[in-house]
Amino acid sequence: MTCFDGYCCTRKRVIDTISENNLMDLNTILRFLVIISCISLIVRVLISRTNWGWLGVATGILGITLSCFLLIPEKSGIIGGILWLVFVLVPIIGLRQVNYFIYQEKFQHARKLASLLSWLHPADGWQKQPQFLRVLELTKTGELEAAERILTQSLQNPSYGFQDTAKAIRFRMGAQWEDCLNWFQTEISYEKLWQNSTLAIVYLRTLGEVGELNGLIWAVKSHQRQLQSLSGMTVNLARLYVFAFTGDVDAVKKLFVSTLKNYPRNKQKFWLATAEIAAGNQEVGQTILFNIENKDLTLERAIVSRLNQSVTQAESVLIPESEPIITALKKDLQEEINYGGAIRLAPTKANLTYSLMLLNSLVFLLEIYQG
Repeated sequence: MTCFDGYCCTRKRVIDTISENNLMDLNTILRFLVIISCISLIVRVLISRTNWGWLGVATGILGITLSCFLLIPEKSGIIGGILWLVFVLVPIIGLRQVNYFIYQEKFQHARKLASLLSWLHPADGWQKQPQFLRVLELTKTGELEAAERILTQSLQNPSYGFQDTAKAIRFRMGAQWEDCLNWFQTEISYEKLWQNSTLAIVYLRTLGEVGELNGLIWAVKSHQRQLQSLSGMTVNLARLYVFAFTGDVDAVKKLFVSTLKNYPRNKQKFWLATAEIAAGNQEVGQTILFNIENKDLTLERAIVSRLNQSVTQAESVLIPESEPIITALKKDLQEEINYGGAIRLAPTKANLTYSLMLLNSLVFLLEIYQG
């Protein structure tokens, strides 16, 4: 009996030792992953010189992890991993979902999720995003007076933080494209324009609406990197404006069966009609516009504007230098489709890496729990 008790005690000590070693291994792995991830995030922010809030988050997590390594090394990786999970992984994945909701024009869902995320990442304008989404939500439901009140308040109160975005939305809602272009050219700096997805998209559409097709094409070509850094949705909408305003109906249709296949159906019809009109098929385009259903007030105003104001015929204004750029944009799209790398809503490489890291850690914890 004594031998049996001794065997049990020895076995228990061996199991405890193995479990402790496994936990130490997990702690070491997590600490290494957190340090590498934070340093990588810091470097990316310093290179891009944008989203400085992430610099603070990465620096803070890195500092806490290293401090814990000096004070309680056996728990430093666990603590750093939890902080990284809550303040890096969750906001990044959540922001991607917000962009998806915006892409689907589910502004209420986007606003609620953005409100939650703003508590985890209050910098980089995330606290102002729910209010901006509220404007889009009210506009879609036809509550234009309420949306206008929020826009007016944001323009009068600098603390709201999205005055420029509010002005851009106001110009777009009223289809005041000439005034909008003048505002962009006189009041919006180069850096500010290409660091804000809403400003970039409204600016590119404005160029197309006023007939500055060569300017639109060149802007998309010369700022592809900035557009990609904003979101995949921004890149695809930029392509859409180029193809639609230059009357390339086939390219527009290709977008709608690939990277923009989840774009709202009524918006697809609107831009397909725009492409037909720009290509000289006036009657075809008008027929499509008349048959659009489920219109909100913003889309209805855009349809009225499209019917009442002529679209610039691409063949009459395009210069020879623009043609190779359009061809290159179509080639890029086709290559992305062929190789399965078509840009959709937002860059996903970092999300995939972080998700795999989290999955590996969870599996490792499960193995420890099962002995």
